[in-house]
Amino acid sequence: MEKTGKIFFRWLGVAGIELEAGNCVLIIDPYFTRVPFYKMWIGKVIPESKLISQHIKHCDFILVTHSHIDHLMDVPDIVNNTECRVYGSNNTCSLLHSCKIAKGYVYRIKVADILNLGKFKIEVLFAKHRNVLGFSAGHLGYPLKPPFTARQYRMDNCFAFHISVNGISFMTDPGINNFSKCFKKADVLFISASYSMEYYKLLFDSIKPKILVPLHWDNFFLPLSVALRPYFKAPSRKFPFFGKINLNEFSKVIKKIDPDLKILIPEIFKSYDIVNILN
Repeated sequence: MEKTGKIFFRWLGVAGIELEAGNCVLIIDPYFTRVPFYKMWIGKVIPESKLISQHIKHCDFILVTHSHIDHLMDVPDIVNNTECRVYGSNNTCSLLHSCKIAKGYVYRIKVADILNLGKFKIEVLFAKHRNVLGFSAGHLGYPLKPPFTARQYRMDNCFAFHISVNGISFMTDPGINNFSKCFKKADVLFISASYSMEYYKLLFDSIKPKILVPLHWDNFFLPLSVALRPYFKAPSRKFPFFGKINLNEFSKVIKKIDPDLKILIPEIFKSYDIVNILN
């Protein structure tokens, strides 16, 4: 496919991605509120509306990989501010409807769906989320009324997205130990920085990325008003059992696998010309 036109990428923090092609803006998993850790267990959580509007001025489409708080919570504000359309799982749609987002802005999706959203073509793929203590997956059993508790942002399905625009392809993180073989080749792969070397090898053999972008490494319980700090890795079966994500170590592991693979460690909110980086 011929590469035509500029494509700009911004990392929005946590798993948040913004892609802009022409005047068309696609956002995935935006999260700016960053509720403190104790609020994951106590009380209701309320989006930081002023902060959200400060960082997102325009949006046409939002994709939600799953309905955990750090992927969905800030979406209703963006829809209200920009009148964009949102695509996600049953739980995602139910929570948005509970927030009084009209049906015309909310669309249920499933694995294997193909979406043509402005300049973007999206294929919905299966993704596998690691187990999170205290946050069991499942369907929402009853209607909810906002504001929600953090645990009411319950995940049902988890998706990855293969995105094509202007001859460039992107893929979001397929998740931990996902051996579904549903991967597609992509020029740019957004990925966790805490997987094993063996799993990275499997992913790279299938996806064959040219640029690797680590996401979801920052401590999302700290507000944006302080410097970004790495979050803890999932517990390991090998010593050391606990530790924080180290982007330097991540880069070393990747270079051992493929010395020619470009690694883009983005600054938060900085705009990157993806076509220029690929060339």
